[in-house]
Amino acid sequence: MELLPSELVEHLHNLSYNPFRQRLIFEKELVIWEIVGLHKMVSEELLKLENLREITIKRAQKTVSLSLLSKDAIAVDDLVKKEMGREIDSRIISLKFTSPTSFKANGHYDIFPDIRKIFRSLMMNFDFFSETTKIYDYEVLSYIEENVHIVSYKLMTKNFHLEKIKVKGFQGDMTLKVTCAEQFVKLVLLMIKYATFAGIGMKTSLGMGGVSINERHYLR
Repeated sequence: MELLPSELVEHLHNLSYNPFRQRLIFEKELVIWEIVGLHKMVSEELLKLENLREITIKRAQKTVSLSLLSKDAIAVDDLVKKEMGREIDSRIISLKFTSPTSFKANGHYDIFPDIRKIFRSLMMNFDFFSETTKIYDYEVLSYIEENVHIVSYKLMTKNFHLEKIKVKGFQGDMTLKVTCAEQFVKLVLLMIKYATFAGIGMKTSLGMGGVSINERHYLR
């Protein structure tokens, strides 16, 4: 946030949803710090960071060196066009929750995967940041809830550490089967793809709710 223009930071503080998503991905000896800007102005500023070689984390009193900085930008409209134009040859989607995922309901943490909570979270988030395409609809959400089923999972509860507190969530593998009409299958796929950027559930700006698609089983 300190690397962004002050007027943009002030604007971001007034938004209902935090446009930043970040997560740590561990690949053998490599540590990847993934930072996503869901707001157009944020992503434009992130793309300007050409010469960033280190970041100082003041609260931890540490300076992190960056051995490689790579950037990419995907327009929401292009994402929608690609996913909604996809040919459907299967209705099975295999997911990996890469960091603890949880939802907050009625003042309590819900640490179980729930289709309605998953897609409501994604649809509301998508609509907030998309300037052209709006998706959330109560009846559509109910239809998805009735026609997207968890058919297998290998999940465990994990703690996500936030300073002096620990938040429990679920983490691991889960497979979905989609039984709705083809256009709704495409909508489900769009939301799942969006989840790989935005995350699912609570505290995604701090690293919770990370999800990836197992491409070997994607629409198998």
